[in-house]
Amino acid sequence: MNTDLTSASVKAEIATADSQQHADQMVTEMLNKSYALLSQAVAATQTDPMKVKDIKSYVATVEEAAKQKNVSRSIQLDAAEMSRRAEYWLEKALRDAEANGELVTRADNNPSGKAKSDTQALNESLGGKKPSRADFVGSYREGADLAKMGAATPDQFEQANREARAENNPSRANVVRKIQKIIHGKGKPEPATPQVEPARPDPRKQAKVMRAIEVNLLDLDNTATIFQNLDVSSLDTDTASHYAEQLTESIKALNKFKNQLRKVAK
Repeated sequence: MNTDLTSASVKAEIATADSQQHADQMVTEMLNKSYALLSQAVAATQTDPMKVKDIKSYVATVEEAAKQKNVSRSIQLDAAEMSRRAEYWLEKALRDAEANGELVTRADNNPSGKAKSDTQALNESLGGKKPSRADFVGSYREGADLAKMGAATPDQFEQANREARAENNPSRANVVRKIQKIIHGKGKPEPATPQVEPARPDPRKQAKVMRAIEVNLLDLDNTATIFQNLDVSSLDTDTASHYAEQLTESIKALNKFKNQLRKVAK
């Protein structure tokens, strides 16, 4: 996969589109690329804020170029939705970096002997001075919004993003409002019935597994949406049969994983 995220070339590239359909296709490909790269970054054991920042900047440029080229409204909304997703995961990455001592914080517990991340490289380029949130976030207002977004769990964020998209308004302000409503709008939970508490799983291991599942579920949802909108009538019989066999194997693996989840849920 091409991992070039040079924002400067995006507008010029989209400007070469000779029709709205061509522009729609170009923007969709750019969003799919950024989605895949963001999923890879988030799935890492420790998400590097610099990588997410680059993706966020790239998506913001794609979003702006899509508006200027006047691509279809649905794709403009896709771009805005993707921008919110990049902002959310940047905030999560910044929180992890602070906890690991890579950003200005009370702690300074960077592990030694590990390969340098992009953020650690930025640290060295600053003469050993740790970078701060100001090196990743453009303004105080943006930082405040991202902090509110980061208070949500991945499921809560995705719910807010979907609700905002359904209103044709996936702006950052609207997503933040949705998140605050989801987090603070619920009633107090009823007290749980006293019972013997089962053995608790390792929280770090659980968090890693949950993040991997959530990211890949998002990727599956995106893939399913793309497949639903594809017209396969032009494929020849052998090619269609080959793809069907590949999907059959993938579906078997997914059903096996679904059954594993159901066993745990019982």
